[in-house]
Amino acid sequence: MKSETVSVSELTIGAIADLRAALLAAFEQGDQVSIDVQPEARADIAGAQLMISAKSYAELKGKAVRLTRPADGNLRDVLEKAGFLAGDAGERAFWLNEEVVQ
Repeated sequence: MKSETVSVSELTIGAIADLRAALLAAFEQGDQVSIDVQPEARADIAGAQLMISAKSYAELKGKAVRLTRPADGNLRDVLEKAGFLAGDAGERAFWLNEEVVQ
């Protein structure tokens, strides 16, 4: 399996179009895509929603996507305020690089 990494320094509505294009290109090139959200990256709810869309797209295409490190900094703040970390264990595991215990 070929792996691709997308580095993210801004995860906001203003960066969505470029980030979406980068993610789609990575999915075209590899079966596994790692998203490297920089700890100091700016983030908002639109960026978090794009990440969820990338996860859904990967599942639909039979590919894998993961964050290179647990969400922290601005992204973690957005996720907590929007309730993304309070629900489904699988979603929480995606954001925090946790193992899902079944």
